[in-house]
Amino acid sequence: MSRICADLDGEVTAFRDRHLGVTGYLSVFLDATYCKVCITPRPVSATLTLVSPPPGLDSLTEFDFTEITGADGLYTLQSADDRQTRLFVLDAVIYLPDYSPVITDDHAHSLDLAGPEDALVLVVTNPRQGGTTVNLMVPIVVNPATERCAQIILEGQS
Repeated sequence: MSRICADLDGEVTAFRDRHLGVTGYLSVFLDATYCKVCITPRPVSATLTLVSPPPGLDSLTEFDFTEITGADGLYTLQSADDRQTRLFVLDAVIYLPDYSPVITDDHAHSLDLAGPEDALVLVVTNPRQGGTTVNLMVPIVVNPATERCAQIILEGQS
């Protein structure tokens, strides 16, 4: 590796010390994007059990979690008890890499999460005419290992 770097040292020095007089130069700007990577494998389909019914869906706690073919990170949550109740959810790691909601220790304990790397964070999306919206204040946090999840109302977070 040091031989390769030594060969580059001369080129880098020549570039750094070059005269920038009347010669025109093409400018190239490079940028890097850092994304959080989740090591936990994502389920393609499963039956998820909510530790308590989500707001507005009273007694529904069992949902079939199914990946939408051809749309990486987009899933449906369809009630096992009321097949007409279906939510679309996005995997936050894929679509919102900077989104990192903070949940309480009680929520983490109720889902048997040892740390953030154990959680799959989903956000409910609402596709409609004129655009799609997501609700970032009420994520669904899933423990893929236990298939338990909770829709958590975030308070005091923006």
